[in-house]
Amino acid sequence: MLESWDDFWTSFLQKKRLEQYIESMNSVEVPDTVKNICYEIYSDYDSFCNDLDKIRINLIQDVEKLPGVHLITSRVKSIESLLEKVIKKRYDGLFDKSNLYSRITGKDYKNVLTDLIGIRLILSYRGDWKTLHGAILEKFPLKNNNEYREHFFIPHEENKIFIAEKPCAYYAYDDDLSIYEGEFINTKLKESGYRSVHYIVSYHGVYVELQARTIYDEAWSDCDHSYVYKQDSNPSYDALHRLSKILCEYTNSSNDLGELMRLIYKNYPILDMEDGIHYKTQRKTIAKIDHIIGRFKNTLDTFIDFRQNLCEEEEGEINE
Repeated sequence: MLESWDDFWTSFLQKKRLEQYIESMNSVEVPDTVKNICYEIYSDYDSFCNDLDKIRINLIQDVEKLPGVHLITSRVKSIESLLEKVIKKRYDGLFDKSNLYSRITGKDYKNVLTDLIGIRLILSYRGDWKTLHGAILEKFPLKNNNEYREHFFIPHEENKIFIAEKPCAYYAYDDDLSIYEGEFINTKLKESGYRSVHYIVSYHGVYVELQARTIYDEAWSDCDHSYVYKQDSNPSYDALHRLSKILCEYTNSSNDLGELMRLIYKNYPILDMEDGIHYKTQRKTIAKIDHIIGRFKNTLDTFIDFRQNLCEEEEGEINE
C-alpha cells in the first residue's frame, strides 16, 4: 500500500501543481505533516465512498420532487479533489488556528469537509427559487439562530437532518437581490459572475452541499469550470478568462429574459394591438426590457472590444 501511495502522491502533486504548497508547509511545521494527514484520508476514503454513494442515492430520492427543479445532478467527491482541497485550505489557514483545516486529521476530515457529497438542483427560472427555498427549509429545518453564530457549521445530531450552516446566495454584479429580502440567508458577490445558492445539510451523519441555480447559470459554470477554473497553465488562459466573463454576462441577461417571459405569462401581459405591429403593456414591463437591452448592449461592446484586440498570427508563429 505504501509504495502505491508514494506513486499516487508524486503523480498527484505534479498533476495538480501542488509541490510549492507542500514545500511551504514543510518549512513552517513538522515536515510531511500534511502528507501524513493526506495518507490517512487516502487510506480511509475508498471504503467510505461506498457509504457516501448510498447516502447520495437516498438524498436524491428525498429532493427529486422539490418544486421548480428542472434537473438534478450529483457526485461524490473524488479522492484527488478531496486532497487538493485539504492541502490548499490548510495552506490558507496555516497561521490561523481558528481555521478548521489547520487542525484537520485523517480521523475527523468527515466532520470538516462539507461537500463530500454534492447535489445540484437546476431551475428553469430564477423566480422559482423562493418556492424551492421554502421547500428545502421544510425538508431540512433550520436550527436556532444562535447555533449558527456559535459554529462554523452545526455538529451532527443522531437521527436528525437539518441545515447546518446559514445558506449563502452567491450573486453577480448588477443582480436584483430583492428575491432574498426577508429570508434567512447570506449574500456574497462573486467577481467571476458565479451564481448559485448553497445549503450545507447534516444528513445521516454526513455534511452534504446542496446547490440551487438556473439552467443558464449551470451552462456557464460548466464551461468556466472546463476551460478557465484552475486552468491558468493553458497558454490561452487570459483570453478564455475574458471570454468566460463575456459569456457570463450574456448568461445573466438570458436569465433576466427568461424570468421576464415567466412574469409576462403569469402577471404582466403584453397585448397585441390592432395594427398587428405594436404591443401594449405596463410601464414596469417596458423598464425591465430596457434594462435587459442595456445589459446585452454593454456585453456586445465588451465582445467587440475583445475582437478588436485580436491580431492575426504570422505564418508558423503559433503551433497548432
